[in-house]
Amino acid sequence: MPPESFTLAAAQVEPVYHDKAGTLDKTCRYVEQAGRDGADIVVFPETYFPGYPYWRGSVSISRWTDLMVELQKNSLHVDDEAIEILGETVAEADLTLVLGTNEISDRHGSETLYNSLFYFDNTGELMGRHRKLMPTHEERAIWGRGDPSSLSTYETGVGRLGGLICYENHMTLSKAALTAMGEEIHAAVWPGFWEQHGHPGDKTRAETSEAMESCDIYPAMREYAFETQSFVAACSAY
Repeated sequence: MPPESFTLAAAQVEPVYHDKAGTLDKTCRYVEQAGRDGADIVVFPETYFPGYPYWRGSVSISRWTDLMVELQKNSLHVDDEAIEILGETVAEADLTLVLGTNEISDRHGSETLYNSLFYFDNTGELMGRHRKLMPTHEERAIWGRGDPSSLSTYETGVGRLGGLICYENHMTLSKAALTAMGEEIHAAVWPGFWEQHGHPGDKTRAETSEAMESCDIYPAMREYAFETQSFVAACSAY
């Protein structure tokens, strides 16, 4: 039976951009800190490894190519040594980790990148992963599509855990699917926190807390918690 209370943490920190080793070191330090602080579950932002491609709409094609190579080189694969190191750190911290990452496909012959969530249990085992079902706007030039088989929930010592990536948190059917699977704790990961200017695609980086009045994240997360009666951790890189 789950305990009467638990601690759910959101690691709202930036990665070491396009640097897998540096991001791994930083992640381990924050996981260790979360463990010392008594967290039962800690959530890291969308594509925390090795960073969200904010450059996707603001650089030349030639620069885009170079940046894509760097992104690919520093992304995670399920068989990476980094996964083993993360698992050991999670086990020592005795918590559950939800990690946003750029993931290199493990299908033979494929180098497709996915926008993924990795779930580690408190023994350090990789319980599963979720790949964003439909990348948003020009994200489709970077990531492949996930598929519904990755929509899942996982039993933890404090409740049943699930998660969605960015605009998936607005998708009614994805929300309904996780609710039907008994989700009690929800990890909602985002690349940042923005100020919206009318159209959903017209937004700029938030500079003050007043952006809460226009950013879609804030009402969406409150509605998710209210509608599903789940505990929600909304985590952004800034």
